[in-house]
Amino acid sequence: MSIVIFDLDGTIIKRDTYVPFLLFCLRELGRGWFSLITLPIFSIMHLLGIINNSMLKEVFFEKFLSGVRLDDVQPVSERFVKIVMRREINAKGIELLK
Repeated sequence: MSIVIFDLDGTIIKRDTYVPFLLFCLRELGRGWFSLITLPIFSIMHLLGIINNSMLKEVFFEKFLSGVRLDDVQPVSERFVKIVMRREINAKGIELLK
């Protein structure tokens, strides 16, 4: 079996999808914005080099989706992918992959 792994952002999709996905989940799952109140602090820490990009993404993920069951995120993820693939597909990237 062959497995190909690549970054979707900029290759298949025209833009970054991480934060848009988290915001989509927040809205679709009816979660409150209060859990995000400390995100600016972590963003500043990232800008100052105190935490790296991977750590920042972990914090974002935890703040947006902490306590959410995978079974609840799965259908939201599927809706997000359909929307993004319809609006943001990078035809040139798809051609290169072919």
